[in-house]
Amino acid sequence: MKATPGGQAIADQYTAAEAARRRQAEEATLAALRHRRFVDAARAVYTFEADQVFPRDELMGASPARLRKWWATKDVADDLALLQEMWSGAPPMIARLPPNQQDILREAAAMRWLWDTRIGTWLPEDFTTGLAIDRDWLPNVVQNYAWHRREVKNLGAQRIVKEVEVGNCNDAGVCQACWALTGRRYRLDQVPDLPHPGCTSRTGCRCGIRAVLG
Repeated sequence: MKATPGGQAIADQYTAAEAARRRQAEEATLAALRHRRFVDAARAVYTFEADQVFPRDELMGASPARLRKWWATKDVADDLALLQEMWSGAPPMIARLPPNQQDILREAAAMRWLWDTRIGTWLPEDFTTGLAIDRDWLPNVVQNYAWHRREVKNLGAQRIVKEVEVGNCNDAGVCQACWALTGRRYRLDQVPDLPHPGCTSRTGCRCGIRAVLG
């Protein structure tokens, strides 16, 4: 059914207002990240989603009401741990970049993680590094680095898992170096650094680890 001119105008105003609110929340998140206020950055996202008619679904099919409550009461601990890992170091290829470029990549990785946006969304249009990896995938390298470090620490804290196995995305983008690592098992205290420093993929290393039980 086609909307009346008046109804369409109301809908357009609502859409524009929501887009403006999201931009404001995104700007607040980015500003907090730049000042290393990681809790504030995460909660800017939570507050925005908790106020949406249809919040982002992180619970696989939950009702909007349940999702709003989930976002309003979401524990910041997991996101805080990942953000802290992003700023605590860098994989070798990223560590060779100037500090200002490293920070741009960390901010882009953090924004993508918190807002669940597509690859490359938060990089400046003129951002270049000279690295072989596609520029849009560089924040993903930072995110994977932080995720890996957090996962190793989490598994260690559980005191149950003693061994992990390396896996990959199993697609055409996986390089030979990463395939060579795939399937290998390591004691938790001997897990190799990821992303793989020898990765030659244009999308960067996307290897990960899984716990070996039993």
